[in-house]
Amino acid sequence: MLARLRAAARDWERSGHAAGLLWTGEVAREARTWRQRYQGALAPVEQRYIAAVLTAADGARQVRRRLFGATVSISLLAAIVMAWLAWKQTQARRDAITQAGAAAVEAMRARDATRMTAMRALPGDPTTQLALLREIEDTRAPPPGAAQEAKRLLYAGVAPVVLMGDGPLYSAAFSPDGGRIVCASSDKTMRVWNADGRGEPLVLRGHDDAQVPDALERFVEAFEFCWNVVADKIREIKISIAVERDGSDSIVRKQVV
Repeated sequence: MLARLRAAARDWERSGHAAGLLWTGEVAREARTWRQRYQGALAPVEQRYIAAVLTAADGARQVRRRLFGATVSISLLAAIVMAWLAWKQTQARRDAITQAGAAAVEAMRARDATRMTAMRALPGDPTTQLALLREIEDTRAPPPGAAQEAKRLLYAGVAPVVLMGDGPLYSAAFSPDGGRIVCASSDKTMRVWNADGRGEPLVLRGHDDAQVPDALERFVEAFEFCWNVVADKIREIKISIAVERDGSDSIVRKQVV
């Protein structure tokens, strides 16, 4: 090591202390260890050279430490920023969900308020009033007065059976035995229901006289066998009724297809 040191110090001195001739890396670490153990005397140029090597090595080590600290600090800062952005995104998503939930609740309450208004506009129809009350969505916090109206309607003569059609109903009649109800509507159909409302109706298509109650009553009388057809589980019968009237408005011709 001493011979190497003398040669390197001589070249360094001749070059005017060129930094590129200083030992670095593993050689500088070996020189540090050797210098700590070497007890002999060194020439001034050798002392200056090895001192320059050790100073440069210490400086490089400090630079590396600073770079490492800066890298750790930047990584930590980036992690903090990413965590903050993730928290903001999560918070924004929660706020959006909360706002959407609040908007849905407001829309539900608005619909319920509309139902209450429509219900109060039908004082003579308790059945429809009760149907509107049953459609209220916010059962946990119903509109003011909904519970009182529901109790009142329990004793207001609500229809026990409600038959629904696809269009306005113009007339209806019971079968002779009272077990069926036939309804004529504007969609040119007659529906035969069980009087208790159970099951699906038998649909009779093709009539053209839905607005005349007398025609419906005579239809019921003339086609009483239709009630037995329901019992035989026939789903649909197409009936075309051609109606002609004399001066007394009586039906003189019927045709079943």
